[in-house]
Amino acid sequence: MKVALIVLYFGKLPNYFSLFLKSCEINKDFTWFIFTDDETGFNYPENVKKIYMKFEQCQNLFQQKFDFDIALKTPQKLCDYKCAYGYILQDYIKDYEFWGHCDIDLIFGNLSNFVTKEVLQNYDKLYTLGHLTIYRNDELINKQFMNKINGQSRYKQVFTDDNGCGFDEWIGENINNIFYNTDYRFLDTAIGADLDPYNTSFILAWYDKQKQRYIRDKVKNNVFEWKNGNLYRFYENKEKNEIIEEEFPYVHFQKRNMNFDKEILNVDDFFVIPNKFIYENKDVKSMLNIAKKLSVINYQYFKVKYKSLKSRLKNRNFNFSNVFK
Repeated sequence: MKVALIVLYFGKLPNYFSLFLKSCEINKDFTWFIFTDDETGFNYPENVKKIYMKFEQCQNLFQQKFDFDIALKTPQKLCDYKCAYGYILQDYIKDYEFWGHCDIDLIFGNLSNFVTKEVLQNYDKLYTLGHLTIYRNDELINKQFMNKINGQSRYKQVFTDDNGCGFDEWIGENINNIFYNTDYRFLDTAIGADLDPYNTSFILAWYDKQKQRYIRDKVKNNVFEWKNGNLYRFYENKEKNEIIEEEFPYVHFQKRNMNFDKEILNVDDFFVIPNKFIYENKDVKSMLNIAKKLSVINYQYFKVKYKSLKSRLKNRNFNFSNVFK
């Protein structure tokens, strides 16, 4: 079944974007449509379609789809529109049975090991977070974001608010709430390695539907290995004195800077530690030891908080929240 994944990114693409493309190229069963104004001459593989577009063009394109004035002053606001991409960008994805949206601050493993033909046959919406969600490409499904929540047109409230509302995932009343109230088949499992942005260590985080908040994994030191298109997580089980290995479809480096050497594009096996890609032939245990040393000081927390404060002061947005509480 043909799946198209949509990315809209305006501004300078991440320094490891070439590695993101390499991880896409391995996934031949998926096609990416990347709308961007970055003119850097990246080597786009055949299954990644670049559409050059200025942000002003994007604003006009989105506005044409609605009969009210929408709020889309900055590219960051696009997150709230992700669940509407199938409706707004239908002309690009009309030949695909499924469409989805994803982020680019991640590296894919073998998606087909998780997004299987059987899974696609059995569900109309897959997953719940903005960095990867997939929908069946159906006109009614693509318009579900317009459904009311508690009698209110939530999407109109979101699309006219300059602030980010988390409509694409779990903050406030959102697209997941809408699908829970339909008869569509909804797979709300978390499958990716979503890293806690407030810790230098690689600590997995996910949304707990019962507790209605994000929670952190108890394992405090993880490393990843990308090997021949497959992605593995490693951590040490001290009670059993053994190293545990798990396969993941992707790892999400949200709000992280990653040190990147272009030589890594020429190898088929590399490790990922905070916050670096390592392509030399190292063993898992040594990688875990290096990662542990790098995480003694939690500089990531201060980086994220400082950047957030600068953004809030610039945009005069003083609505603070903590998604982990």
